[in-house]
Amino acid sequence: MLIIIGASGFLGSYAIRSALEQTDEDILAVSSSGECAFTSGRVRSVKCDVCDYSSVSELANQYNSPNAKILYLAACHNVDYVEQYPREAEKVNIDALNNFLKCFAGCGRLLFSSSDTVYGEGSEGVLFNESSPLVPVNVYGAQKAMAESLVGKAGGVSVRFPFLAGRSLNPKRKNFSDVIAQTVLSG
Repeated sequence: MLIIIGASGFLGSYAIRSALEQTDEDILAVSSSGECAFTSGRVRSVKCDVCDYSSVSELANQYNSPNAKILYLAACHNVDYVEQYPREAEKVNIDALNNFLKCFAGCGRLLFSSSDTVYGEGSEGVLFNESSPLVPVNVYGAQKAMAESLVGKAGGVSVRFPFLAGRSLNPKRKNFSDVIAQTVLSG
């Protein structure tokens, strides 16, 4: 079973679509709303607030197993919000993740989505790699670096994404690209 935490978001929706197209895995789509952009016999939507320990514990009691493959995508990623309200963002980006890792200790595999903002400012022509020092460019990057450390200690793997843009697959949730397109189209 593939468990996608943050399934109703931008990356979660694309992950579900890819999993449906490229695997035979059953998918547990976990989100705070309990909604999912896909209807399929292989997708089961579940409501879980990752900031609520009892909700995560209940989810783990039902679905934690050595065979579980978890893709953890839940995050407070609006950089302006994170800068303005760092403690509120930390509740999602660090505290909730830490509780999740405790509840899902012993799961099969865990893949965590991070950000290239953990590296800091780059230089033209210089590429970052896995051994590049982490000098986060902002509070969001610092929180992602801390989260990566927690994931690593729990035996999981972090994947660092650059800025992601594209159309939302979830008709109920517009993302940054959708807002830009709508603004341009409306003049």
